[in-house]
Amino acid sequence: MTNLDIQDSLSPDKSAQPGNSQSPNHVIKTMYLEINNIAQGLNVGLFVLVLTAPGFYNSFASNYYSTPLLALASLMISIIFWTRYYFDTEILDRSYTALSAFWFFAYVVSQGISISLISIPVAWFLGTGLFLLFGAGFYALNLSEIQRKRTAGMTLTLAPDFEAWQHQRRVELLAFSALSFLGAGLAFVLPFAAFPAAALALIAALWQLAITDDYRKRKFIETGA
Repeated sequence: MTNLDIQDSLSPDKSAQPGNSQSPNHVIKTMYLEINNIAQGLNVGLFVLVLTAPGFYNSFASNYYSTPLLALASLMISIIFWTRYYFDTEILDRSYTALSAFWFFAYVVSQGISISLISIPVAWFLGTGLFLLFGAGFYALNLSEIQRKRTAGMTLTLAPDFEAWQHQRRVELLAFSALSFLGAGLAFVLPFAAFPAAALALIAALWQLAITDDYRKRKFIETGA
């Protein structure tokens, strides 16, 4: 091996420097994806635990049969955030910041609280409203990630309308969070309002699940930072 070969082997990977599309450390992205899978898997386990609890089916009548609708809405919400976080991490090649790490764990905890309160409509709407606020914050972090990479001079290969799509989802989640808090107030004042509020929550969740298909239809998943 010549001196030139040794020098080249010790040189830093230029593709990992600012101005290139490759992430400085792919271990970071792998870490986020693995933690997301573990955390969401635990929440799915909690969801099953709630559904198999002795008092779950007994709560149907006392909650004006809103409980099964809330359970379905929670399931849809879990699927939505599991897939979106996974796809966004792949597309953005997410980098590490203390804020994003803290935000992720706070969001997972708030989601677990929401799931555990399915049998208590007022509490479920409050917990879900809080969780959706953290969800909206994730889109703010995604947009910040895009801007940070642009500032660093990295070449982004995102779909042209992906950034606008992220803005729209952030606004929607802020609106849904406010509506969830409103639903909590209505269910508290008028307990029978829990059923129509739960029905609207399920419809909104199904709508957002359909929107998630944009990753495939609009070919977002085929691009990346």
